Amino acid sequence: MIANKYIVGQEIKRGTFGRILKGIYKLRNETVAIKLDYGNMNTLKHEVKMMNYLFTNGVRKIPHIYWYGIHEEKPCLVLSYYECSLFDYMKQKTAVSIEKMNMLILKIIDIFEHIHKFFVLHRDIKPHNFMIRDGDIHLIDFGLATFYINETGEHYPNIMSKTMIGTPIFASIHIHEGHTYSRRDDMISVGYMYLFMILGNAPWFTYVANNKCEYDKLHIEHPMNLSLKDNKQYDKLFCMIHTEEIIAIQQYMKYVYSLDYTDVPKYEAVKHLFWRNR
Repeated sequence: MIANKYIVGQEIKRGTFGRILKGIYKLRNETVAIKLDYGNMNTLKHEVKMMNYLFTNGVRKIPHIYWYGIHEEKPCLVLSYYECSLFDYMKQKTAVSIEKMNMLILKIIDIFEHIHKFFVLHRDIKPHNFMIRDGDIHLIDFGLATFYINETGEHYPNIMSKTMIGTPIFASIHIHEGHTYSRRDDMISVGYMYLFMILGNAPWFTYVANNKCEYDKLHIEHPMNLSLKDNKQYDKLFCMIHTEEIIAIQQYMKYVYSLDYTDVPKYEAVKHLFWRNR
């Protein structure tokens, strides 16, 4: 029992940094997720800070926090439970239809328009971090989230780094090259996730062995690098879809890669690309 309110149930997932368990909020007989961190308090504390900030500002397509504290000497977070992630949904099907993915992408861009409005970057966009419930979609796991402006309201400068942030196969070429993360990179990762969902095992997504990305190969053969060298190579990303069906995502990727570091994405314009192709 946690805080005399939450009954601990079966383990859902175990990773390097912690475990996620299913639980019950006994007062309402409501299913919850329980996140136990193996690390120090700061990791979950940061995630709670980011989610509370967004929730206070009216962002609702994120988990609700029920409780946060120490349980059995480990940092613990009790939050909304979701049955199915986008990744789980994809595993249930051979491929996600263009029509379905276009509907989902509109909702996903809405989420990013909202969190970017409040100066937050997610920085770990992948199908595992989008959850489906009651026909709607929610963004989870704000452990890598950060603000893109400082205390004086200025955009953080673009400082080069050798540290990789996020999931490599969904990261933009800017991140592979060491640039500081900005709004354009969240949007680029959304585009790669779209392609992953509809293409499945396309060439760009095969550089993964035993769940460990071959980082150097990913960087060298990143689609943006290929497009600069040889457009035919870049077309590998789209070779599994009929030409008339990929106009929206091609235009989307071209646009988000045209954005400069501090640019504000034109969310309504890119949503319109997918709306007219639903």
